Amino acid sequence: MQVQQACEALSTRLDDSKAKGKPTKGFKLSNVKRLTAEIPVADDSPTSVVSLAEDLLKGLAPELASSVTLVFGDVEAALLASTKVQNQVVALDDAPDEPLVGPLLIVGPSAGQLGEAEELLRKWRGRVVILLNPEWAEGQSVPSNHTAFVKSFEVVYCFQPIAIQAFIVTTTQGAVSKRVVKGQSGQAPWQILKQGWGNNWKIIGQMQRRPTSQDLELAFLNASAAESPITAGIKAVKQLAPSKKK
Repeated sequence: MQVQQACEALSTRLDDSKAKGKPTKGFKLSNVKRLTAEIPVADDSPTSVVSLAEDLLKGLAPELASSVTLVFGDVEAALLASTKVQNQVVALDDAPDEPLVGPLLIVGPSAGQLGEAEELLRKWRGRVVILLNPEWAEGQSVPSNHTAFVKSFEVVYCFQPIAIQAFIVTTTQGAVSKRVVKGQSGQAPWQILKQGWGNNWKIIGQMQRRPTSQDLELAFLNASAAESPITAGIKAVKQLAPSKKK
């Protein structure tokens, strides 16, 4: 489900008419698509990483998927992918000196590879680049010399599970989510979700920027207070108490 939603979000932002034609060097032109998708995986083993990349390719437009060069942050994942897909596959740390051409899917780059990713894309000639599960994110501790590069990407899909611990023994499951949908104007909002009974998700916060840890703590604190029997009792007393006449 999450891969399908991510593919739909990517497709919403991708315009085939701009993805085709003469390649453009670098990131400066407005018709270059720089998109990020963050999809949770059970583990970060090469098998899981490659499987996720394959699933994402299957959900993209065939013409785009067949022409994508896969760039893996993990060397072992790159080696495994080269035996399973027909696309060109390279490892980020062993990228060729000559510029890569055409659409790129950069999979699982680590925070320590931020410089390599920026250098790769500085020479790259193409119009579409998708970052899948990068270890960095806008608003987090990114070196100042890479801030502009990180901000140049739009997160079109994110589902990041989180666990908020309260009073040492109680843990609440939640998620940070963002999803671009068709017909939506402007930027999609970031949402803070709380998991309820039956695996249902409730929106307990929403903002235009990526939530910080402080935002998450406050949202869950307010949600817990609103659901507290004590809070509910206070509200009931206020409703039953007669209003004072002026």
